[in-house]
Amino acid sequence: MALRWTATGFLEGEKSFRRVHVVNDLRMLRPLSDEWSLPLTSARRLLNLISGRSRNLQIRIWNTTGGTMQQLVTKMKQVQDNIAELERGRKAKPGSTLRTEYESLIRRGKCFVPYKLGPKIAFAPSRFTGYVGNKLSTHASNPYRAGGLTNVALTKIIDSPPRPNKNLENRYIRFCEDTDLTLSNIKRNYWIPPEIADLLDEEAEEKSLASIDNNPKLSDTEREQLIQARRGQGLFRDRLLDYWKKCCVTSCDLQMVLRASHIKPWRQSSNEERLDKFNGLLLTPNVDALFDKGLISFSDSGEMLLSPQVSRKMLQVLIGKTEARIKVKVEHKKYLKYHRNLHRFGR
Repeated sequence: MALRWTATGFLEGEKSFRRVHVVNDLRMLRPLSDEWSLPLTSARRLLNLISGRSRNLQIRIWNTTGGTMQQLVTKMKQVQDNIAELERGRKAKPGSTLRTEYESLIRRGKCFVPYKLGPKIAFAPSRFTGYVGNKLSTHASNPYRAGGLTNVALTKIIDSPPRPNKNLENRYIRFCEDTDLTLSNIKRNYWIPPEIADLLDEEAEEKSLASIDNNPKLSDTEREQLIQARRGQGLFRDRLLDYWKKCCVTSCDLQMVLRASHIKPWRQSSNEERLDKFNGLLLTPNVDALFDKGLISFSDSGEMLLSPQVSRKMLQVLIGKTEARIKVKVEHKKYLKYHRNLHRFGR
């Protein structure tokens, strides 16, 4: 299958696509707005090659015989529109065309975008969700649909690749059971959009709070200290104020505005780690927000690391500097490593 492509955008630091050998039938990427033809398997390799290194990249796909154009999603609003179309199928009458196509997509999907459905989570398959304005009534008849292409487009929007997730896999199984769907015996991966990440974090914290309340080995004082540490207060904050004295990044010493931030998140820490002064940084609110969202991290030598989502210009606006280094002791390193791995720095 050959497809004709157009691309708009450019790679970081370049005004046109540079020469890149992908496969024999695609000698190089041509300058902006040019077009070329290539097999579908090569198209997937091409998207993977430039994903994460491009700015404002948009790809449009046609079949070479002049069939219907398919455009990959570039905005979350387009994803949400497709989710609304999937909801039409979920609510359709059992046995209807829409319902049958919906069930097939959910059952056979390998990569999903989870979304909130009241108090529950539902799942949108990549192969359907990744094309602009997709319709259940026409999706099955389109021979050019390809999950490998939509996966890259969705990863660019959500800013992280789909991965196995035990929590979401269990929810997917329950969702299929509630929807009377037969499960396929395949491995599944999941993106985690911000609203789902927040929901999972809240549930994890509630579970941790319950375990603290129900732990008979803890005294009332210990319970209070652990609960206060969740909000960056109490004993944990006192220990960080005593250790750091001021923001370890900006040197701001107005203690009433500083936040006691866990390096390894409270919900994922043991009770001992929740109160450990080496599992904490004293930060101004802007730095705390960047660190908590994984937009910055720190190396074992203390050098500040930036996510691709944050430019140095924006960093200057937010914290008044573009580079920083904190003082790191050996005891900090295991926590900093956890934070870097959690937010996939260096990968």
